[in-house]
Amino acid sequence: MSNYNQFTKPENALKRANEYEAIGNKAGALNLLHEVLSQRKVRTWAKSYETIMIRYIDLCVELKDHHRTKDGLHQYRNLSQAQAPGSLEVAITHLMDSAEAKLTAAASSAAAAVEEAERVTDLEQGASPEALMMSTMTEEGDRQRNERKLLVPWLVFVWETYRSVLDILRSSSKLEVVYHATANRAFEFCDKFKRKVEFRRLCEMLRSHLGSLAKAGLGPVPVNDKRLRGWDGWTDDSIELHLQTRFKQLEVTTKLELWTEGFRTVEDIHAIMHINPKKPPKSRVMANYYEKLIKIFWVSENHLFHAYAWFKYFTLSEAYNTKMTAEERTSMASNVLLAALAIPGEASSGAEGVEGLSGKDAAMAIDEVAVSAALLKNQHMAALLGFHSNPSRAALMADLHHRKILDVAKPEVARLYHTLEVDFSPLELVQVA
Repeated sequence: MSNYNQFTKPENALKRANEYEAIGNKAGALNLLHEVLSQRKVRTWAKSYETIMIRYIDLCVELKDHHRTKDGLHQYRNLSQAQAPGSLEVAITHLMDSAEAKLTAAASSAAAAVEEAERVTDLEQGASPEALMMSTMTEEGDRQRNERKLLVPWLVFVWETYRSVLDILRSSSKLEVVYHATANRAFEFCDKFKRKVEFRRLCEMLRSHLGSLAKAGLGPVPVNDKRLRGWDGWTDDSIELHLQTRFKQLEVTTKLELWTEGFRTVEDIHAIMHINPKKPPKSRVMANYYEKLIKIFWVSENHLFHAYAWFKYFTLSEAYNTKMTAEERTSMASNVLLAALAIPGEASSGAEGVEGLSGKDAAMAIDEVAVSAALLKNQHMAALLGFHSNPSRAALMADLHHRKILDVAKPEVARLYHTLEVDFSPLELVQVA
């Protein structure tokens, strides 16, 4: 007979768990509370279960037991999601706050340990036999050993916490705000601790969740599909939340310099935008999107799409931003023109890596294979981003003339354009310089 069956009320089980903890038996207290949460009997949610869940989470965090954490969250979701989704949100928020606080403390302890080691003036005198032995067996320094000992276990626990929460809330319409807030906290975690591998896994997880929801489409949700339990279908708010999350993902991709993942994120954004083709995203959302693309393409040195992103951002802002001043419009138009001038000439769009050929054969291979591949790639990316169907420097310059960007840009930038594009003379340019 289980320990829980000895109690008629959850409060009594909590009292017994506190007694276990008082004598140092935290594992026993955790097991008892786990039995309370995992009872198969039909129960009605009560506030006392929330108290038990908070204490259960505290024990899981203290013991760094992420397996029990995930199982407890699943059990509490089954109990509270229909009757008290707000209570599940309280439990999840408490879990993430507690885990992140422990991680911050561990990071501070690791840094303090390194600083203490650096204050030792005579390493031969101050080093212990164990430290001397470790120094001969490994190339790790004090910092790496302290981080591995103090910091890594909490990195693992916090990462598993994010994964568990995202998995539990992946199809919960009532708690989709919490889902996206968790994704943003996970992005910040990967950025702060430079966890590139975990960031890729996080992106794959979110992509998988999005794929499951996208299959449901805009129609009624299948009743028997357990993967979509709690999902009420797509709404305008849902689409915007997913877009904002992918914008944050795009931003962190830039900081971590994961360009392949960045382009896959662009494909995700394109798919989200077309979930409801009858109602395109708001202009404010699109302007925010292109503003982030400007940074991404600049850092990745993709000057062609960087200029196109500036152009789209300018046209959206000019059409829908009623608060934009004349100075801001002039500054933005100047940036568009400078970005277009920074695009390398068309002749430089050749391809790389045609080996084993020489002379005319090599030139033909480059023209037919590499250039066509680059063109197809550019056309695919342009379609995803809503740019010109055949993006090129010449096409963009034509669009700039059509929109009369030169008339809006600063006079010195317009003069630079005429010097480089209209009256280009290398000898005169050298004399002016």
